[in-house]
Amino acid sequence: MSLLLYKHLIILKTVKFFSVNSLRLTRSSILDSVSTTAPERKPQPQGSHPVHQRRFGMAVLTLLAKATLIVLTATSARATTYYVANNGSGDSNYSNEANTTTQGLTGAAIPGKVEAESKPLTPRTSMATPAKSNFLSVVLPISSVEAGVSGESVIYTKDSSKYSKVHTSDIEKYDSNNIVTAWRAENSVNYHADSGDILFSYSSDGGSTWSTAGYLFQRNSSYQYGNVILFNNAGTIYAFVGRCSANDTNSELQKIVCKKSNDKGHTWTSVTLSNSYTNCTIIGGKIYKSGSNFLMPFHRNDNGTKIVGVLTSTNLTSWSLAGKVPNSTGIFLQEPFISCNYSDPNTLWMVMRAETGGLAYSSTSTNNGVTWTSAAVESSLPNYNAKSPVATTSEATKRYVYLYNDDANRNTLYYKTKLPSGSWTSGTLFADYGSNSDQYPMMIENTAGQYYTVSEYDYNKIIFRKLDSTTGGATAY
Repeated sequence: MSLLLYKHLIILKTVKFFSVNSLRLTRSSILDSVSTTAPERKPQPQGSHPVHQRRFGMAVLTLLAKATLIVLTATSARATTYYVANNGSGDSNYSNEANTTTQGLTGAAIPGKVEAESKPLTPRTSMATPAKSNFLSVVLPISSVEAGVSGESVIYTKDSSKYSKVHTSDIEKYDSNNIVTAWRAENSVNYHADSGDILFSYSSDGGSTWSTAGYLFQRNSSYQYGNVILFNNAGTIYAFVGRCSANDTNSELQKIVCKKSNDKGHTWTSVTLSNSYTNCTIIGGKIYKSGSNFLMPFHRNDNGTKIVGVLTSTNLTSWSLAGKVPNSTGIFLQEPFISCNYSDPNTLWMVMRAETGGLAYSSTSTNNGVTWTSAAVESSLPNYNAKSPVATTSEATKRYVYLYNDDANRNTLYYKTKLPSGSWTSGTLFADYGSNSDQYPMMIENTAGQYYTVSEYDYNKIIFRKLDSTTGGATAY
């Protein structure tokens, strides 16, 4: 209690000091106190415009009021980020793809949950405050609160001794507490880009903590693995993975293999698939169930063939081609997502990533994916050649949700929503973990309008977040 009162007294003295001196405080001196890269500047002369000084002084007092609240609560609670850092002491022996129990990266059976570590929230860029600053170091945590984000936790951090990248993740849930994620870990030597191992992790507490990463599929002398898609069918979680030869110089030559889990994603067994469509299939979007049919969107980009298509199945093990999307635009379209069209329950709506142009493309089908309309631009859906999932909520009021990067650098993730008869909202910031790329998001609805998401930061971390599309994302759940 004495420490709390002491901190409170410091804040009150600081407020008093700046109340007297606020007219002499200039914008440049404030920026100097938070910048770690700009050279130190001298305070501006007192002859600066008094109206600007007075307004800025009031802004400082507002920040100090927020700082007081933060300090008063800091001794009893901290913003918490949960993560599991793998130490990379993996077994160098390749596992057999048909193993019935997936092993952890240490070669032993996967243990229970790893204790979470509590850390302060991290702003987008390093904001270590210079020694001369006496108050802004208290205010800084405010900058790390991002609209749309709650429950953020780091699932996995890349083991640099084994991998060059982690990429293209997916997420599925057994129930609200039990969640599974999987992603590609690209090998640092003797591999082709966009292929490697497929790792996975599970949570039993709604994403607060995560198991140590394990191998779902491990690269060996015969095969390497590309993309992964998870799907829960009546409590059995399926992992569909693109596989190509270990000697392939083109990771686009993927064909689908599968494992399933009957224990909430803790262990996995191999599933034999049959597929009458024998060409390469690169999976990216979630499987969509339409009536009794399971629809798997895919694209091809091999030997000069660039198409978007849909596979269909009634049992998740026997697949065939349903149809292809006509594309006369000349733009390479890929990573399609299928959703329902609320305006017509019998219509499917597909949204696709576009290589150029800065906007997504779409197509519709009225016969379970057998035929599709020609690809057309979606003028309200930004897409800068990046995976951008779209979904429809199960709310009574219904809405579409679109999660996307807002520029070609993929540094931040935004989302927008649309009611069936309305227009798309403007973008709302969802994820801005650091100064580098937040990209390749995937999402699965947890409760009506509320989503569990996974994405990748700078090819280095796999990150879990929650998104509430019903409130504008500002409310944690």
